Amino acid sequence: MPLDEWKDRRVHTDNESVTRTAEIVRQTLYQRKYSIIAVVALMLTGSAVMLVQPLFFKMLFDTAIPEKNAELIWWLLAGMVATPLLAIGISYFQGHLRVRIGASVALALRKAVLNHLLHVRLDALDKIPKGDIVYRITRDGGKIGEMYIAQELLPVFSSSIVLAGALVMMFLLNVELAAVFCLALPATYLITRYLTRYSKEMDRRTHAQVKAGESFLYEVVNAFRTIRMFTGEDNAKSRWAGHMDRFAWLKMRGDALHDIMLTFPNEVINGVVLGVLLGFGAFQAMDGDVTIGSLVAIMAYAPRAYAALRSVLTTYTGTRLIDISVQSLNELFELPVEAGSGEVHEITADDKPPDIEFSGVHFKYERGYEVKDLSFTVKGGEFVGIVGPSGGGKTTIIDLLTRMQEPASGRISIDGTDILNVQLESLRSRVAVVPQDVFIWNASFADNIAYPETEYEMEEVERVVRASALHEFIQKQPDGYETVAGEDGTALSGGEKQRLAMARAFMRSSSDILVLDEATSALDALAEEKIRTAVEQARTGRTTIVIAHRLSTIRHADRILVIDEGRLVESGTPRELVDGGGIFARMYEAQALDFE
Repeated sequence: MPLDEWKDRRVHTDNESVTRTAEIVRQTLYQRKYSIIAVVALMLTGSAVMLVQPLFFKMLFDTAIPEKNAELIWWLLAGMVATPLLAIGISYFQGHLRVRIGASVALALRKAVLNHLLHVRLDALDKIPKGDIVYRITRDGGKIGEMYIAQELLPVFSSSIVLAGALVMMFLLNVELAAVFCLALPATYLITRYLTRYSKEMDRRTHAQVKAGESFLYEVVNAFRTIRMFTGEDNAKSRWAGHMDRFAWLKMRGDALHDIMLTFPNEVINGVVLGVLLGFGAFQAMDGDVTIGSLVAIMAYAPRAYAALRSVLTTYTGTRLIDISVQSLNELFELPVEAGSGEVHEITADDKPPDIEFSGVHFKYERGYEVKDLSFTVKGGEFVGIVGPSGGGKTTIIDLLTRMQEPASGRISIDGTDILNVQLESLRSRVAVVPQDVFIWNASFADNIAYPETEYEMEEVERVVRASALHEFIQKQPDGYETVAGEDGTALSGGEKQRLAMARAFMRSSSDILVLDEATSALDALAEEKIRTAVEQARTGRTTIVIAHRLSTIRHADRILVIDEGRLVESGTPRELVDGGGIFARMYEAQALDFE
């Protein structure tokens, strides 16, 4: 499907995806509504407990001490000690619930993003560093759920209750003193709002630097062998130090500095207001307009109210800053997905191996490699080899056949059905591919070979392993088939990886198309001969396409296609092409092969 046509089909979806992150958060919070209700109830209880304590101060100074009521003094002192302990207990339980709610939001976001990325077009994914993707899924998802929701958004309910309750109690105790305290509120809000703009920009830059640093570190971890082989240790150290230096500078400016700027002015305002409040209250107490107990209670409510205000403003600031993480995830949600299906939902394989036809296919990568007006047919059950100079478009044929890429124009069909009208799962389940670059999971050999199946018969696994000339190697491993292959098969040679990939392809008994892409390039002559024999056996009932540089792999092919600069330039049996004196003949002479 042409990219422009795809974009036209995606216009409405892109507009919807802008709010995808927010929608997932909303849905998850709704699913946790009873937990949220419990959190709010605990917050109300805890806030009420904390608002009661200053009243004990008032009763102590206005009643118990003047009346010399020792019993009341003891009860009030007990209440002063018990209320914070009770508040701590309530805070623990509501904190536990908050963490669970925040974690569920983070989990939902991480699941949704990965689920989306599993269906995103590969050309779009290739433009984003892998470390960047990992950072967004883990860190940005955590910032939204585990930090913002759990640590800022939900606590704002408690802070709002405390702020409102403290102000109400202060006005009930003394209107004038409460009014003096309220002078600090708008000033604190305006300062926070102004400094948040600066803070957001610094956080954006820090966020970008952290992503860049983690992406580089991800590359380094995957390139340890290359770094050492080319003695690039100093280069890696220098580049990493540069990332860390830039991060440290931004951390100072973006975190330490902006925290000071947000905290210091407000603390100054708070200190001044409390000083004025105490001084004004002292004169009122001397004039008899306020009791000592009321003044002490108001002075106890003031820090609570101000702390609650700070919490509310922190949530306001966090809401502005969390936009960076929300947008970061939205950018992943906006990546284009593969077109799933067309008019025909699936192709059901019959007993006859399928025909494959490329008709006038054009395709071009951004980097320039392309397929130009490519047309050929592979008959059902035929074994066709594809050769040609590097960069000529051979591997692109596999990507187009499996719809990893989609042609700009032209038609690719299986048994006469355009593959654009086939569900991806149905299409790809029919094609068993042995790629050039084999990915090995950090799992047992048996699990790697049976992938993606989790339930399988070991007899079948052993059968395909023997066919791939890998059985002897696995038998020598400490735990045999249960031996863990290591991350990306680091303990395996290139040939062993290729043979494992071959076994994986042979496990797909439902696949009636077998495609090998340079699948024997890392094998020695003896192993290659075993694989060639295995391919001969596996091709029964299948249409087989083998892309090869080493012509020995395809010397028994029914027909060979020669691709050069994205075009089919030669086609015929091996002997016909050798006699033709073209590109294939020159390759044959260079490799000194015998096709007799």
